[in-house]
Amino acid sequence: MVATMPTIPVRPVEWNRASVESVAERTLDEFLRSVERRALRMAELATLNRDEALDLVQDAMFGFVRHYAAKPVADWAPLFYVCSTAA
Repeated sequence: MVATMPTIPVRPVEWNRASVESVAERTLDEFLRSVERRALRMAELATLNRDEALDLVQDAMFGFVRHYAAKPVADWAPLFYVCSTAA
């Protein structure tokens, strides 16, 4: 007698372009939120001016999104800090 494993019907996940983009945007937003405080502090120490530091961090984040958002998530942190110091 052959023992069979009961199967659980699994409904296939239907990914569409909008849901994939939504996940990617959410992941990118979470990353930027995770680095914003440290990036702002680094910029404040470098410029000694909070307003200028805010502008620099904003520019660094826009540049990061424009150039590196499609890169692997594991590469984002080093790329962000290199991008922000090069600006």
